[in-house]
Amino acid sequence: MSNHLLNNKASLLLTGVVISAAASAQSTFAFQGLYAGNDGAFTAIDGNGGPTNSSNPFVANHSFTGLDSQGNQQTMTINGSAWSNATYGKIHIHGQGTVTNPYYNVANSPYFNGSLDPNGSPDLLAINGNAGFSDTFTYTGLQGTGYKVNFYFRLTGNVSGDVEAGLNFSTSDPGGSSYNPRTNGGNALWITPFYQVDWNQPFNVSADFYAGMNTKVSNHTEGQSYSAMADYADTLELAGMTIVDANGVEVNGWSMTSASGTSYPIGAVPEPASLLGLALGVGYLVRRSRGAKK
Repeated sequence: MSNHLLNNKASLLLTGVVISAAASAQSTFAFQGLYAGNDGAFTAIDGNGGPTNSSNPFVANHSFTGLDSQGNQQTMTINGSAWSNATYGKIHIHGQGTVTNPYYNVANSPYFNGSLDPNGSPDLLAINGNAGFSDTFTYTGLQGTGYKVNFYFRLTGNVSGDVEAGLNFSTSDPGGSSYNPRTNGGNALWITPFYQVDWNQPFNVSADFYAGMNTKVSNHTEGQSYSAMADYADTLELAGMTIVDANGVEVNGWSMTSASGTSYPIGAVPEPASLLGLALGVGYLVRRSRGAKK
């Protein structure tokens, strides 16, 4: 299910109110919400948050009415909570929920598939937290061209049921691509591609992380309640970075300062082979498209 929440250079529409996070050299944001939709497209129902590094917990409580597979009218509810927090280099998120009396019938009008029908029935449901940071780095200590940097993000958490977590990472390197790993597990090591280093020049980074219950009602037994939980309180962390020369050989003797004043870890992050497999793409790494931006 698609659930890319907007980073701090964009806006979030929740309960009719636009919460905008101003772009700057360094900033943090955090918000959380309830989302519903159909066929890969979904929209925010309720939530809170904004352009700060923390937000109050969000409590979800919503119901939908429609026909089950036998044509009987039913009421389905989703209840849960989410919270999120970001400081520079570290993001903490928790999202959980319970779906009671799930039903699915293709004859029901979709709740959201590009347009909203408040009387419709969703197949996709999510209770997610979302947080992130932007910062500007300046690399010094070496000279010349051809140098590149990559970043190590270490994810630590506990999950159960239908969950998803994902990172959306980008830089100001005009030739660099965004990095968008996804997982439905608890722990991972995510290693970004390499990006061009220009010594003594500003280098912008943006990390946008989301996690929580992400479920498809049609995958579950009709009428039987179920729950899910994604707890990443300990945490998504920018745990290291390395610089290589034009030949791909790691180099030392460089340093980095950040506009936020944060001292970030330098150097590669050793991890067990199982986590390295996840980092290199053996795990669940996909790009997703959003039907409705959150």
